[in-house]
Parts: sequence; C-alpha cells; structure tokens
Amino acid sequence: MIKFKDKYSMVMFQKPKLVVILRPTASGKSTLTVKLAKKFKGEIVSADSRQIYRQMDIGTAKPTKKELKIVPHHLIDIKNPAKISVIRNYWCFGGKI
Repeated sequence: MIKFKDKYSMVMFQKPKLVVILRPTASGKSTLTVKLAKKFKGEIVSADSRQIYRQMDIGTAKPTKKELKIVPHHLIDIKNPAKISVIRNYWCFGGKI
C-alpha cells in the first residue's frame, strides 16, 4: 500500500504478515496460535470446518473463554449447525474481518 504524504513524496507501508499453522488434530495448534498472536499483537482467523458452527463444542477443540479474551478470534461460532456451509462461504466470511 502506498500513502502520499504530500504531492512530492510518498511513504511506503508494509503489508501485514500472515502466518498459517497447519498440523494434525490434537497437536497443539490452538495453544501455539494464541502464544504467537499475543507475542506479535495479531489475531486468529480459524479455518476449521467445524469451529464455525455454534453448539458444536465437543470434539472441535474450540478456544477456551480465556483464550478468546487473550487475543481476537474470527470465524468461531458464526453459523447455525442446521445450515450446511461450503468452502466458498469462507471467502464471504473472511471479507467481513
């Protein structure tokens, strides 16, 4: 992104960094992401296909209430489980973040 300071000069701003954590189930991803987000003042965007659903807390390893207070989380508990979601919806949800 380029921002013009005045008509003769410009200041360059660095784009935000994106870190992607991919690991098998029950490998400690949630703990790691909270630590990283806290250290770098970031936010967590979940891409888990089950964590988007409300009332599906068992078996989804959703962040705890404490973790949710430590750093901002996105795409957690946003859909009714009675409505099926498809991968295209992540594009739509992500645009609102």
